[in-house]
Amino acid sequence: MKYFRTCYWIVWCFLLLSPNAYAAEPILVIDPHGHSSQISALLFTPDGKTLISTSWDKTIRLWDVETGDLRKTLRHQIGAGHDGEIHAAALSPDGKILAVGGIDCPEDDAGTPVYLFDLERGEVIGLLRGHPDIIGALDFSRDGKWLASSSYTTISIWDMSQLTNEPVLILESESEMIDLAFAPDTQHLVSSHVDGKLRLWKLPKNMAQAEHQNITKPEKVMTKHAANASRVDYSPDGKYIVSGDFDDNVFLWTSKGKFQKQLDVVDTPGMVVFSPDSKQVFAGEGGKAILFSIPKGKQELTFEQHVKPAQRTAFSSMVTAAAFYSSDLIATAGGNEYEIYIWNRRSGEVKTHIVGQGKRVEAVAFGADLHLAFGNTFDVQKQEGPLERSFDFAQMQLSQKLPVEQTFNRYQTEYQGHTLQYTFGKWYELQVTPDVTIHNSPSDGWVRSYTFTSDGSIIVGSSQVLKLHRPDGSVLREFVGHTGEIWAVSLSQDGHLLASASDDQTMKIWNIATGECLATLFIARDREWVCWTPNGYYAASAGGEKYIGWQINKGLEAAAEFYPVSVFRKQFYHPELVKQTLALASFDQAFAAFIQTTPKIEETTVTQVLPPKVQWILPETSPIETSNALLRIQAEINSETPLTLVKILVNGRTQAVKRGLTLPAQQREVPHHTIDQDITLAPGQNILSIFAANENAGATSEERIVLYHITGQEELKPDLYLISIGISKYLLKNLELVYADDDARAISRVFQAQTGKLYKTVQMKELYDREATQKNILQAIEWVNQSATPNDVVIIFVAAHGINDQGRYYILPADGLVEDLAQTAVSWPDFADILGNLPARVLLFLDTCHSGQIGLDVSAQTSQRDNTEAIRELASDDYGVVILAASTGREFSLEDPGWEHGAFTKAVLEALEQGKADYSNDSLIHLRELDLYVAERVEALTNGEQHPTTQKPSTISRFPIVQLR
Repeated sequence: MKYFRTCYWIVWCFLLLSPNAYAAEPILVIDPHGHSSQISALLFTPDGKTLISTSWDKTIRLWDVETGDLRKTLRHQIGAGHDGEIHAAALSPDGKILAVGGIDCPEDDAGTPVYLFDLERGEVIGLLRGHPDIIGALDFSRDGKWLASSSYTTISIWDMSQLTNEPVLILESESEMIDLAFAPDTQHLVSSHVDGKLRLWKLPKNMAQAEHQNITKPEKVMTKHAANASRVDYSPDGKYIVSGDFDDNVFLWTSKGKFQKQLDVVDTPGMVVFSPDSKQVFAGEGGKAILFSIPKGKQELTFEQHVKPAQRTAFSSMVTAAAFYSSDLIATAGGNEYEIYIWNRRSGEVKTHIVGQGKRVEAVAFGADLHLAFGNTFDVQKQEGPLERSFDFAQMQLSQKLPVEQTFNRYQTEYQGHTLQYTFGKWYELQVTPDVTIHNSPSDGWVRSYTFTSDGSIIVGSSQVLKLHRPDGSVLREFVGHTGEIWAVSLSQDGHLLASASDDQTMKIWNIATGECLATLFIARDREWVCWTPNGYYAASAGGEKYIGWQINKGLEAAAEFYPVSVFRKQFYHPELVKQTLALASFDQAFAAFIQTTPKIEETTVTQVLPPKVQWILPETSPIETSNALLRIQAEINSETPLTLVKILVNGRTQAVKRGLTLPAQQREVPHHTIDQDITLAPGQNILSIFAANENAGATSEERIVLYHITGQEELKPDLYLISIGISKYLLKNLELVYADDDARAISRVFQAQTGKLYKTVQMKELYDREATQKNILQAIEWVNQSATPNDVVIIFVAAHGINDQGRYYILPADGLVEDLAQTAVSWPDFADILGNLPARVLLFLDTCHSGQIGLDVSAQTSQRDNTEAIRELASDDYGVVILAASTGREFSLEDPGWEHGAFTKAVLEALEQGKADYSNDSLIHLRELDLYVAERVEALTNGEQHPTTQKPSTISRFPIVQLR
């Protein structure tokens, strides 16, 4: 593990040396719904229901321990580069105050702040300033009266009853500190240091009267560690101290600082922590999590879920954070995918697995015509990542097919007889010629990737920077934008563009001559993607928008605001502008050309088009419990421009009391609205939110969770309303399909069998072949509109032709005419308006891009089958419909005689009827399980030709579909 020791301190060095840059303007960031960089801390709330994680990606995320669902993300002020990274966190014993700290976003010279969040409200309630540098560690005393923070060579102890910028006590050392821990009685504090020593500090009995005292001499110095002492913890019973170092050692000490024994680890311990009962110590052993008995030091259990088969670096799988809860649960975090596992400390059984949708990009290679191949894994034997998929920037289309290596150019290591040479162990150096060597600085980090350009210049990607060097090794320019290690670089065939792949889970395209970042590409695990320019203009797949958003800093003393990019779709969704930016290698040139053909577009900023702000009054906090079916809610809505729409949503659906709350004309002219009314709750958990829109944008408020308990009777099951539409036989013979009607009949069979199981009753409207006329389909939709209640579920299955006519999507009924869609087809906007205002939860199975049998292409117009915009619109928070689409974009939905169904329906039937999607073995198939099974199964059935997608609004949480027994 010599590799990790050096790397860890490289990180600290470049952070200390990197320039700060405070960004006052809105910042466009990825939001992979998980972490995209090292997880720095894990913390359970006192009730054990919520797990808090903090990260170098500058976010604080709150997770549901039971389900793994992301409940909330807190954000503080951030800047460019590393400004705002969170390196330390601590939770007060009562669970009310969360303290976080890391790298400063300087507004003045007052020092790096510790942010104090009111966890319940998500608001910043205080700042503790004056730290000279990075905040490395935080810890609350057991009684919650004191908070200790470390920065460089000092420890500050703060009185939590006063929250001033003056610590009551400062402990000063001659060596940089890494970690610290209070003794349970608050009479001592132990710290770990770069010089390998532990220092045991005696604290005043009455710290409130310490009067800003400085202590420079510890009570005891513990010198067993030879290398940098990394982690340290006190046992809750006050008897022991445990410490780890970067030389693969874990030591157990008495609380007085006397060495007891060495615990058996063979890899670097990224984290050490005692269990709440003091009977076990957790120690990371690289990617392994080991539990030792105390005081014997015997290994009792080894957890290896964080260990991955192939790693780019020796510390990629390291466990970086851990937390115990009660006598059973432990949470651990680590690995290059920044995963969190919550598991049983007795058996090692996994309870919950949490991972974001992003993956680090290990390989990148340019092909012809803006075609880019990439990969997310690493081949240890070849010492590079394989090319696994590709993205066509000219068409804005993702291909899942395995790229042909020979048609792509990775990098060029030879130029006019010279070879770029990187020597293992000389991490900062790249030899260009016998006389020229590029030397990275500590703030640059290790050399990770490199290539010659067409004129003999050299591109070098490093741990923290991407630079262009002249042939003599001097720096010509830096390409600024990545926030992680640059693992791969590649030049376009004409030599004008540079592609880079990073640990930050993105790929970027640059103009080599100017250094301009032209576009950034993020591709999620679920195959959704989003591509954007630095100005915020973007292209995206049907579900890709949810993975980026705008953060708006509100100053150090307030939590930052965050808006998904979909909020500003009207202003910034311009795929053609993104394409032109790449084609012309200049945003300015592309924008000038674009506005000639799109005169209505104006260059704007997010702050000019903000949506309304919703301020909850009642319920004031969340969660709350009630036994009353009616709940009074109050909220204030403020907007800089007139309001156009307000909706109260319960579990993602429009509240039936006032569907849509469409504003009367007189209220649309004022930018303020007050909500004060009773809403009807459904039995169990209710997630309340408010959607508000003005003439610029619309957004959904923070959630309020209300648990409604029915007293004296069993909770009511919902009724299911099913519309099943399958059209194989059309009036026009050349439109006929083979299995669409069979698909719909099979789906009807599956849900009919749910009567008395998950649903109280199942009521159906079945429309097959010639029965599925425009009139009958519209009447069926109106039937649901008149019948469904907030406690019900509506499922609609459509297997038919769908046509995109110049941006307007239609479902083609049996009597529809392609040449007269407006009069004879089912218009998507009309369809969406009804479904979007139903009070019930709505699930739409959409299989409308049929080609017939595999290999048979019945449409030469690929744009006519593009359903992306239709799906994106209906699955927005405004409409609130959950959609499972058989295919998206310009793909076909395929059917085959061997399946006797379309590929999509075959997979759905296997998942629901045969129970193959019951991954949790609870006899319930939830939406998340169905999505996972169908996506993988359809891809396998069609040899990668078809890729289903599931889109749901952010307001929809867990959604059970069927009950197996």
